[in-house]
Amino acid sequence: MLEAMESVEDNAALLSLREYRPQYVKRSYGASFTAAFGRSYSLLGFSIVDVPEKIRSRSFRADPNRSHKLCCEKVRTVPYAPYGGFFFKAELLSKIGLPSKAFYLHEDDHEFTRRFVAKRYPIYLVPPSRIADAQPSWHQDRPRRSRWVGSWLLTETEAAKMGKLYYSIRNRMFFEMHSLRWHKNPLYAINVLSYLTILFSQAFLMRLNRKYIAWQSFLVIIGAVKDALHSRLGKVEAFDI
Repeated sequence: MLEAMESVEDNAALLSLREYRPQYVKRSYGASFTAAFGRSYSLLGFSIVDVPEKIRSRSFRADPNRSHKLCCEKVRTVPYAPYGGFFFKAELLSKIGLPSKAFYLHEDDHEFTRRFVAKRYPIYLVPPSRIADAQPSWHQDRPRRSRWVGSWLLTETEAAKMGKLYYSIRNRMFFEMHSLRWHKNPLYAINVLSYLTILFSQAFLMRLNRKYIAWQSFLVIIGAVKDALHSRLGKVEAFDI
């Protein structure tokens, strides 16, 4: 990281690579921001523009042996970053400020690091510098489910994760609206309504099949979306973790 700091402009921040974070891995291979981090004005990674391609890709299983053939060690800019492996000069804190306590849990790292980019202090991903978290994110070890069910709907074994689901949805949507400023584009509203409609259909059908946790998680998602729309952050006693 110290060597990489010598090759970038002053006041730039650096980020180590986590091999289990697909968006950063894609970016390390040269994928565009859209290909790596998702289309602009999407909600939680969903964009109605991508629906035809998602149907096609999920209809045909991807080759399990398919992998990247070339690895590039070139540093590349990223739009935001997690805390772990984030490297910057301490003097920048006087210009960026400290992380916000209002998020309580989840997405505060993205909001904090996005401020660097907004103030024209770029963040460079450094692929040769690799780290592994002592404890992975809560969604990393989730059980597999149907390719046709929204990934945010919880399974019957995940009832204890309602709180993590709430904070993840609320804070991510707030981040998209205020840090990325996507709420100013009508396409974002279309994606919100479209995705919630799809989730409702899936959750309702699962409830009819006595999979009540999926329906309960949908209700939690709706509550999280409402709070994000009204900028209600902070700790919620109902979801104490």
